[in-house]
Amino acid sequence: MKIGKVYDSYYRIQTLYVTDCKLIDFVKKHKRQLDETSMNVLMEVIQRDPAGFHSVFHTDCGDLYFIWIYNHKDFSVMTHEIHHMICSIFEDRDVPVGINNQEAFAYYMSFWISKFIEIGKKRK
Repeated sequence: MKIGKVYDSYYRIQTLYVTDCKLIDFVKKHKRQLDETSMNVLMEVIQRDPAGFHSVFHTDCGDLYFIWIYNHKDFSVMTHEIHHMICSIFEDRDVPVGINNQEAFAYYMSFWISKFIEIGKKRK
């Protein structure tokens, strides 16, 4: 199990990236740190048995953008989930997503991919 926190100072968001484990194993290990709503969301996702997952958890300390990928080498799943996360971030900050803003989206996608690849390369 690899876990990395990444703070984006531009949009002022905290992201938690979890990889190389089953989602249920992460939940079991960190259940004391999860509130009831987050736990319910994660348990529902576990029932679907996906290869990746993204959500925004609203906490007392602010929003936490959460991404879990079963295998950090599965770049198609990683980019899929990062896409969802960026759409959430842009929507939360009223940043338009569309043809006129695709360059900002592309640069932001590259930023997150490079951060998550770094985390995936770290030893357990």
